[in-house]
Amino acid sequence: MSRFSRLSLPSKKFFVKQLTEAVEQQNGALDAKVHQWSVIAHSKHIDFSIVWIQGTVISVDRPRDTLIIDDDTGTIEVVGLSKLPQGCPTISKGSYIMVIGELIQSGRNASIHAIKIQDRCRSKKVENSWILEVIDSQQLT
Repeated sequence: MSRFSRLSLPSKKFFVKQLTEAVEQQNGALDAKVHQWSVIAHSKHIDFSIVWIQGTVISVDRPRDTLIIDDDTGTIEVVGLSKLPQGCPTISKGSYIMVIGELIQSGRNASIHAIKIQDRCRSKKVENSWILEVIDSQQLT
């Protein structure tokens, strides 16, 4: 029998504001340790467990193992930096990054447990195309 892994779940693209409005769902077929969420986007429900966001790092708190990312729709805390696989870049304030992880709390104090972080370089093309990528992916879901 195969063992369940969060890494086998698809990530879905979101804006931070959408994640602050997410509603936690009752666990269904997935492992009870995985949070399942739902948001309404473009007049339809989108169910998810793993998220993909991009934004600018506004603070890094190494003793607390966290950073705060701002995507211009809101801010969100990213936790678990020390548990990232080797090869993930060292992140600093001002970096434009991609975070893939599990939403563990919504609302005003929303947070994501990071699975992967990647520096997306400070490029306006990357930032501007991200907005369209999120909208497109949500309309196709």
